[in-house]
Amino acid sequence: MKKPWWLVLVVPMMLVMAVASAEGIGDAEAYFERGQYEEAFRIYHKLAVANDPVAQDAVGTMYMLGVGVRQDLVQGSMWLALAAANGNEDSRETLLDLVRQNKRAIIEELERTVERR
Repeated sequence: MKKPWWLVLVVPMMLVMAVASAEGIGDAEAYFERGQYEEAFRIYHKLAVANDPVAQDAVGTMYMLGVGVRQDLVQGSMWLALAAANGNEDSRETLLDLVRQNKRAIIEELERTVERR
């Protein structure tokens, strides 16, 4: 079967457009530096779900501190632990420091989470 001639032009253009529009860590960092924390969080979260340990660390830290997102110590701990499990050493240290500082609050939030289920 002969392919339509226009596929030769359209498919490569679509691939270039997809790559050009893809947002990465650099975009998230730029938004963060400009104080656009919600937009930075959106990009970091998308990358974190795609298993990027640097983005997982950023999402975890933002959740723990309530920057760009409602503070959620359980979510923050989970993302930092996932980043650490994926080899991000900074996440391991951040998680340990934040847990030490917020131990009681984390336990209370975990208890509330369990009660809701």
